[in-house]
Amino acid sequence: MIVVIITSIIATILVLFGRIQKPDRWLKIGFVLVTFLGCIHYNYGNDYKSYYSGWETISFYSNYDILSSNWNIQGRDSFELGWVILNKIFGFDDGFYYMVAFINIIEGGIYYKFIKRFVSPQSFSWAFFLYVFTSQFYLLNFSMMRQGLAMALVLLSFIFLCNNNIKKMVLVLVIAISMHTSAIIVIPFLVLCKFVEKINAKFIAALLLFVCGFVYIASSYTEYIFNIIISMSTFEDYKLLYAGDTVKESYGLGFALLLIPYIIMIYFMIVKRKTISIEEKSMILLSFVTLLLKPFEAIGAQLIARVGYYFSVFNIAIVPALYVKINNPIIKILAYVLLLIITIYSYMMFYEDPVYRDSFSEFHSIFDL
Repeated sequence: MIVVIITSIIATILVLFGRIQKPDRWLKIGFVLVTFLGCIHYNYGNDYKSYYSGWETISFYSNYDILSSNWNIQGRDSFELGWVILNKIFGFDDGFYYMVAFINIIEGGIYYKFIKRFVSPQSFSWAFFLYVFTSQFYLLNFSMMRQGLAMALVLLSFIFLCNNNIKKMVLVLVIAISMHTSAIIVIPFLVLCKFVEKINAKFIAALLLFVCGFVYIASSYTEYIFNIIISMSTFEDYKLLYAGDTVKESYGLGFALLLIPYIIMIYFMIVKRKTISIEEKSMILLSFVTLLLKPFEAIGAQLIARVGYYFSVFNIAIVPALYVKINNPIIKILAYVLLLIITIYSYMMFYEDPVYRDSFSEFHSIFDL
């Protein structure tokens, strides 16, 4: 815990040096530092042991047995094919540790590319701060290996979408889904982003507000909708892992603070729509899905929250990209301060969460072996 926190702070400070000179170089240095820590971590996080056990099983079985599904891991029929292939590639002695390093390098490279592509250099430090101190991104990826990789690949597919490279976008999405089937949920939203240029920003904002209002007003029906979604085979894995893991519905001060970035997004879509790019409109649309999923967390907290990670990850870029455009200095400072407070508070609460507290309390590295 202390090692991860100190490393994240040092890396963020180094990226902050980029505001003085050579922002890209300092951003690279920050990513190299936190990625290296991810590469060498050992038995850190809830799912590390289960992934290691899965790797051992996959390594033991022959290619024929795996392709014919004539095998079983801890009562589950199989992992997704892409994950199986990846494990098989690293099926040599101690290959699991090399696979963990490989995954972290891929993720670090994609997040670096994502921030550099969509965030102005003066806001690199804020984007990096959100990446390392928002628990569901860098920190949870120590444990959430399959979905963490799938999330990074979704970001890469979005980059290809914005570059109008549809073939590469589709290829990367297929790989993401082959790692974790739940990534399929982003497909309709990415398709919608393809047409966002032709849709009026005011209309998008009005539609988001309407849908958001409807979802929260009709929250009493969320259990019915949730049961329909969870019955889909795509989310069977989540159903097994997170059944019964719920939270109490609450819309207090903390929820109000979480709303601030979304209020700013809507403000720019309606009032300052000429100052935002097509890519930023798309990221606002994707980020808003996270807010629409909030009422469902009272019924299937971990399941819905984890599905929401595919969309909240776009906050890494869109929040700093919009905040830097706020003209009123008082509002800008207040927005940044509140963002800092709520992010740090949520980050520290992650370590207090009974679900994660024990497995994330003490950092171990492969050097312990």
